[in-house]
Amino acid sequence: MDKEYIQARNNQNKKENKKYIPIFIVTMAICMVAGFFTGRAIKRFEIRASMEDIKNAIYTILIHTLPVVYVILILVLITVCTPILARLIKKAKAWDGENEDYIENIEKGFSSLVNCSTIATTLSFGLFAMNGLLLERDIVSSGMKKIIAIIIMVCLLFDLIFTLFIQAKALKYIKLINPEKKGNLFSFDFYKKWTDSCDEAQKYIMYKASFKAHKAINITCMILWLVTYIVGLSFHTGIMPVICVSIIWLVDIIVYVMEENKLEK
Repeated sequence: MDKEYIQARNNQNKKENKKYIPIFIVTMAICMVAGFFTGRAIKRFEIRASMEDIKNAIYTILIHTLPVVYVILILVLITVCTPILARLIKKAKAWDGENEDYIENIEKGFSSLVNCSTIATTLSFGLFAMNGLLLERDIVSSGMKKIIAIIIMVCLLFDLIFTLFIQAKALKYIKLINPEKKGNLFSFDFYKKWTDSCDEAQKYIMYKASFKAHKAINITCMILWLVTYIVGLSFHTGIMPVICVSIIWLVDIIVYVMEENKLEK
């Protein structure tokens, strides 16, 4: 490389370091001071209040509200997605085969429906697990435990069946609109075949969205790490929450770095 170019780049880096390093140091110092006082406050709070009583109060509220939230989620999923799917199918069948803008909007509608059902299923798994873990505690009577257990199992079953139905129907019409699309929803290599059959513009959108998701996961894991650490100090939840967050964080970074190195070769 040209010496003048290297010198110019070094000077630019020095200027940037002078600008950003003090801000970084001040930010880290503020975080450390905030962490110190948060820890002191937690210890004082532990002395004045019984953590066990607070946990029991929170668990009692959750065991009476989460099953209701779960039922509402499933009802909303069914009542919202069913008429939207029926309307999109009707419009797709009425397509004259020429109006590209018309069918593009329909395809976007099917894709949005698939995305919404996927989000709902993710929430469903979370609610099922939380309700199941709460049932392990002696908060409600054995009869109520059985009722809640039946409710959450029925909700999970309904969600899985309905989501598969919605997505299978949506993907069927997307493939009819785009004959080049390949992949069966019930196949284990569906995502690979589907991605391979997408054009370059669609792949670019996927890659850009994936990178944004990667950044969001990093920020979320950082926040969750801090929350699980503080909650662990306050409620003595053990190290498993922090371990789980750290594993997700580590996997995300390692996979990103490995794929980046593979693509650069």
